[in-house]
Amino acid sequence: MIAIPQMDEQAITARQIERNGLGFALLDKGGITNEMLKEKIQILLNDPSYKEKVNEFSADMKTLGGAKASVNALISFLEK
Repeated sequence: MIAIPQMDEQAITARQIERNGLGFALLDKGGITNEMLKEKIQILLNDPSYKEKVNEFSADMKTLGGAKASVNALISFLEK
């Protein structure tokens, strides 16, 4: 994933993506060049560590119950 935040709060998510090895955070959208973007894409496509991290993250998310569990948690929170 390549995260290019458009608002300040999105930068938090972008940094987490990078910190967790899921992709890159390009925080200075004015400084992004075609070559930089091409380089980051090539790294994501060719470095197997990114695919491994994404697969690990995906498997972890699936153990949490998916959308149904999210809805139930939200309903439970709102009913309190």
